[in-house]
Amino acid sequence: MRSLPVYAVAAVLSLNLVACGSTASVKLNPKIAAAIPDKTSFVLVDARPADERVSSMSGGSYGETRTYGDDTLVPPVPDLLKAWLHNNASADLAGKTITLDKFTVNVLDPTIVTIQGMPDTGLVGRGFAEMMKDKLVYVRISGKVGGEEFSARESASFKARVSEDNVQATLVGALDKAVADIRRAAAVK
Repeated sequence: MRSLPVYAVAAVLSLNLVACGSTASVKLNPKIAAAIPDKTSFVLVDARPADERVSSMSGGSYGETRTYGDDTLVPPVPDLLKAWLHNNASADLAGKTITLDKFTVNVLDPTIVTIQGMPDTGLVGRGFAEMMKDKLVYVRISGKVGGEEFSARESASFKARVSEDNVQATLVGALDKAVADIRRAAAVK
């Protein structure tokens, strides 16, 4: 009978490890990541800063932020946007130059805040709190078509561990919004 608590603690630890964090890389579903075209009717210039092109982790009192770069997104950002635009707005962009200034994919994993005066709930309570807190996936895309700016943002919150599917769904929402705003920008005379 003494071994039951040991199994319970082991189960909570395992669940806690599975529930924390976010996926290390994102490979888009082949149905979503259409083939990257060799030629397009438009020119895409990648003018993002160098720090947006590589993955990173940063943290502070607020929690940890994972930033996905070209090294952890498959296909990489320029190829993904090129394919998305080619498949969804090629005719509207014929002869245009699209300059990509920003394309960030971040996951914020906030720190669990303990309330002063509340009793420590122990390992089980902290593990449960870790699983139940919201993690935020945030995608931002911006740039210019000619001299006209475009911008798209998409965010979503998820409980427990952020999966590849969670990041992918948020990314698709941002890409769809970007296509709509790039079309708008391309139509401005």
